[in-house]
Amino acid sequence: MIPKLVNDLWAIASKPGVTPGTLLIVTRRTCRIWVAMQDQIYSERREYMRCAKTLRKRLPYSRLDVELLEMCADNHRSAELEMSRKNLARFGYCMEGDGTKVAGALGFDRLCDILNVNPVHRAKLRRAKHKTLRGLVFEARIEDSADVKNQQRSGGPLCEAFYSAYCDGILQGSLKDMGQQPVIPVEKSFDMTNVLPFPTIH
Repeated sequence: MIPKLVNDLWAIASKPGVTPGTLLIVTRRTCRIWVAMQDQIYSERREYMRCAKTLRKRLPYSRLDVELLEMCADNHRSAELEMSRKNLARFGYCMEGDGTKVAGALGFDRLCDILNVNPVHRAKLRRAKHKTLRGLVFEARIEDSADVKNQQRSGGPLCEAFYSAYCDGILQGSLKDMGQQPVIPVEKSFDMTNVLPFPTIH
């Protein structure tokens, strides 16, 4: 299901003359896919840890089983987790390089519509300095603020992308300090073709 969906999203984003609004909607939908994948993997890893905790009551007879479960918790679906992390980071870099272009092209109200911002927050943000995409999503953390189901999260899918780019920037800086080549380059503009098509998920 996921490979077909991301391919369909790529087909939409790669059409000639695609609008900034469509690009942003596709970006949010795609980032949501990667975030959902990460959430699922972490949930499965926590289940391994819960099983290991239960078996600890039978130590020392269950030692090997506990070690195996803990190893599974550390390594379960590692390749998919790393792929989702890298893709989210790429989107984060891409959006960071945009500056005020997307916000300017869409206008404040349309941008808030796409980001699903609560009307109460809009009134406050209109008077504030958070007018860039990064400012609204990552600094003000108001993405999906109109969704009551999102109250337990610190942000929406684009916020996760910005956060992944932030963490990756620290990692790449450390690698550079150690003399290694950074893996993910910083994108210069909000261009979906820089991060599409996506790797196929098997």
